[in-house]
Amino acid sequence: MFLHNALNICQEKEIYGAQVFILGKMGNTNDALSLIIQKLHDVKQAIEFVEEHKDDGLWDELIKHSLKKPDFVSGLLEHIGAHHHIDPIKLIGKIPETMEIDGLRDKLVKIMSEYLLEMSLRGGSNNILKADCISLLQRLNRVQKRAVRVNMGNDFSKKCASCDKQLMYLGDGKHSRDIPPICAFFCGHVYHADCLHEHEEKLRGEKSYKNGGHHNGPSIRKCFTVWNLLQIGI
Repeated sequence: MFLHNALNICQEKEIYGAQVFILGKMGNTNDALSLIIQKLHDVKQAIEFVEEHKDDGLWDELIKHSLKKPDFVSGLLEHIGAHHHIDPIKLIGKIPETMEIDGLRDKLVKIMSEYLLEMSLRGGSNNILKADCISLLQRLNRVQKRAVRVNMGNDFSKKCASCDKQLMYLGDGKHSRDIPPICAFFCGHVYHADCLHEHEEKLRGEKSYKNGGHHNGPSIRKCFTVWNLLQIGI
C-alpha cells in the first residue's frame, strides 16, 4: 500500500527516476524499463536495469523499444560490450538493414575488441589457475612422500596395527634391529608391509568394505584411503 501511494505521488509530480525505482521494487519491471526508455532516454541506465534483473524477457523488451530509435540503438551498441550478461548478437541480428546508425563500424569494432580482450583475460586466468593447481598438487605429493617419524618405544614395543605383533621381532620373541618393511601413515598407524597388502586384499573382497561398512580391528580403512592416494601419485 505504501509503495502504491508513493508511486501515485511520483506520477503526479513526474519524478521518473523514483518511479523506476518503485516499479522495480514492486516487480513491474516492464513499466520501469519503458519509463527509462521513453522518459529518461538513458541507454546506460536501461542496460544496467536489464542486467540487474537478469531477465531475458526484459532484454527482448529493450531491443524491441530500441529498434524504433536509431540513436538508442547507437547508444546500446556503444555500451553493450562492457556488460557480460547481455548478448550483443541479439541486438545486432535484429537491426533492420535499412536503419542508418552513426559510427556503426567503429561501434562494432569496439565490441569485437572488448570481446577479444575478455577472451584473452579468461585464457590468462585459466593458465594461472592450472599452474597453481599443478604447483599445489606437486607440493602435496612432496609432503605425502616425506618420512614419518615412528616412536618405537623404549623397549621397541610398537606393534603392527593389523597383526598386533611387534614391528621388530624374531621368531623366538627377541627383538632385532633389522626392521622388516613397514608402512607408517600420518594418522599414526604403522603396519608391516606384508600385513598391509594382505589386509588390503581382504578388505577389497568384502562387501562391507565396498559399502563403507565396519570391520574388525583399528580404523585401517582410513589408512587405506591415504594409501590409495599415494599409490596413484597424488
